[in-house]
Amino acid sequence: MTRLAVFIAFSCHLCLFFGCKDDTIVISASIKRVDGQSLLGLDPAWESALISLQQDDQPVVERRLEPVDETLRLRLPVSRNLSTRLQVELSRGDERLIGSLPIFYAGWAPLGLRVLLAEPSRCVVFEELELAVPRQNAGFAKVGATALVLGGEPEGQSSVAEFIDLLSMRRWDYIDDLGEALGACQIAAVDDRYALVVPEKGDPFVYDLATPARIDSTIAIDSVDLGQATSTIVFESTEGVELLGNLGQGPSNGVQLCFPEQLVF
Repeated sequence: MTRLAVFIAFSCHLCLFFGCKDDTIVISASIKRVDGQSLLGLDPAWESALISLQQDDQPVVERRLEPVDETLRLRLPVSRNLSTRLQVELSRGDERLIGSLPIFYAGWAPLGLRVLLAEPSRCVVFEELELAVPRQNAGFAKVGATALVLGGEPEGQSSVAEFIDLLSMRRWDYIDDLGEALGACQIAAVDDRYALVVPEKGDPFVYDLATPARIDSTIAIDSVDLGQATSTIVFESTEGVELLGNLGQGPSNGVQLCFPEQLVF
């Protein structure tokens, strides 16, 4: 019975596949099914793995590895100064598993990368991302490669900021208690570090993900596009992350990933 263990480790070992530059950096990553089912010991095994990589506006580089045998190890070099997009697809007959990461820079992933896979056109709750505080109508936004969660009813439990690392797909152990209930919130990213928070209760403020903390700032509200404040974070591939408590069914601490029929670049 074939065992499948998929690990991606970035190094110059496969420079002949993806090309290397002087600013190449090494990052590691792993692959996991979002529903918790094993990728190991399957019969039949996955027949192929398609790895797609793009940096900035350069052409997409694809490498199909087949067959997928007992242990699959890759070395994918990336430039530290270029934005990177990564997608993975496993196939076996008519069956596919797909997954992707949001656009990132190599320096944003000190804990490595983890690509979560699922069947196309499916939403799956990922228990490892479960929030510490049940919420509804919470502010939810991608700031850099981090999802910021703030506010949300019920009152008295909406003062805590939580964070999800969208590259390793893990919720931070750290939470930030702002000391006051915010009620329902809107959040919009100012850039890859700062977010504008517009709470139902109290005045708008800027949150600094690098600290992380609420800060005094001269950023003008009208300079930030609140039209991007939504309840779903959508990656460039059209894969999405949603808070169950923002879907109109009452407070929840659940987080789900939604996969499209086909990933796009």
